[in-house]
Amino acid sequence: AEDISDFDIVLVKRQKIFSQDPNTVFQLALKVVEGSNAGGVTPVVKHFPGLGRARYDTHTCLPKINVSKKELYATDLLPFKKLIEENVNFWIMVDHAIYPCLDNKPASLSSKIQTDVLRRELGFGGIIMVDELLNMQAIKEYAFQKEIRGPYIGKIVAMAFQAGADIAIVYPL
Repeated sequence: AEDISDFDIVLVKRQKIFSQDPNTVFQLALKVVEGSNAGGVTPVVKHFPGLGRARYDTHTCLPKINVSKKELYATDLLPFKKLIEENVNFWIMVDHAIYPCLDNKPASLSSKIQTDVLRRELGFGGIIMVDELLNMQAIKEYAFQKEIRGPYIGKIVAMAFQAGADIAIVYPL
């Protein structure tokens, strides 16, 4: 999170943020991954590329994370990069926010984010999954903006896979 005391940030309000310091986030995430692995569990680390700045919830709208590429790499991506370098066993969940410094599509539908950044630049070889697609308002908004008419879920799921996802979550109504 930009500011761990700013309760206007959705994940801070819900107490789902480890820290505003990327190195602390890495250390804590590493311990969670190592502990999970020791118990025979593969954890899912989320939300790539970094939903901690979002002031709006992807369940209720399509947030834009307006941050420079330099800042995104130095803060939000750093814990993911370091976890990848540790060569521990985990999956990554990609969020639905738009990061204009990387692409004009939601991260969950962006090959620039999933394939170019996560796979090629950061070297992640594990499973990429995208957050729930059918009932998230962020995806509904994006489909509406791009005039993808209902039922849109087939096209959206195909877009997630084309972007690089291995698993697309769809919760039926």
